[in-house]
Amino acid sequence: MTDYKKALEDLIETVVREVGSDLHLSVGRYPTVRVTGELIPLVKQTLLADVDVQGMLEVLLNDQTKYERFIKNQEIDFSYTYKEKAKSVLLSASFHK
Repeated sequence: MTDYKKALEDLIETVVREVGSDLHLSVGRYPTVRVTGELIPLVKQTLLADVDVQGMLEVLLNDQTKYERFIKNQEIDFSYTYKEKAKSVLLSASFHK
């Protein structure tokens, strides 16, 4: 079983380390970081399956209403403050390929 909390923390650490602003999680694609306006796929990661995107969002969206909205609309955009640091990361997730 995949530890989605650890996987997500590793991805967010990459965003912070690369001085990125956004993390994009889409089914059938590599996790992608926006750095100075450019989208950079993290090709050393595996392509995301629907279970991966859903698992990571379950970790992030502890608000049942937001999670249900994601399931209904198949996409969501939101801001996430990581480990109470001043760094906020914009997350975009979708089931769309």
